[in-house]
Amino acid sequence: VARIVADKTKKEVYAYDAGGKLVAAYPTTIGSADTPSPTGIHAVSRIALDPNYTYNPNINFKQGQNDKILTVPPGPNGPVGSVWIALDKPTYGIHGTPDPSKIGKTES
Repeated sequence: VARIVADKTKKEVYAYDAGGKLVAAYPTTIGSADTPSPTGIHAVSRIALDPNYTYNPNINFKQGQNDKILTVPPGPNGPVGSVWIALDKPTYGIHGTPDPSKIGKTES
């Protein structure tokens, strides 16, 4: 995959090879009003398989009254699924979900 396009209006992610041929298309969940997905052109900065998820209220969205850093280990219930594709915009990435019923919705 040479290029990924996330279409927020269609709630789809498209993957293209170097020649511009579509090689994959997936339904997707686009960020919520509190944590909207970024707009524009962004580069992939790294890819992590079976990632930990670290929630840091000082740099991530505020979740309730939580003010402590939390780390969730990888596994079937990890909030970012089994792959994290980090973007060059800090704290943003393309990732999976442990709850397939949320795919195609507007939330984060």
